[in-house]
Amino acid sequence: VLGWLVDTVGGTIELPPHRVERLHEMLRAFPRSRRTCRKKDLHKLVGELRSMIIAIPGGVGCLSWLQERLKSAPDRIYLNHQFKDAIDDFKWLANDITSRPTRIGEVVPEVP
Repeated sequence: VLGWLVDTVGGTIELPPHRVERLHEMLRAFPRSRRTCRKKDLHKLVGELRSMIIAIPGGVGCLSWLQERLKSAPDRIYLNHQFKDAIDDFKWLANDITSRPTRIGEVVPEVP
């Protein structure tokens, strides 16, 4: 898989260090104190998260809420508590994936 660190012997997949740093940088751009953002900024965030989601077990649920928010969003988006909670969840998940590689079985079902 292009752009990923895949260990076929250990059965793990992880983001390269520069992508992990990019993930943390993106999430830091949305602190709980931030009240609004441009729709374009949210599109960038969701797009980059979507490209990383395979190595973030549990991230699909958080991402689906952010994508839903984009559907009917005006040009300027109010960042409500649900949005901030989803970002906090991503921050927790990002810290989890940096502490250990993701088992491929966590993101792709293994053959019984």
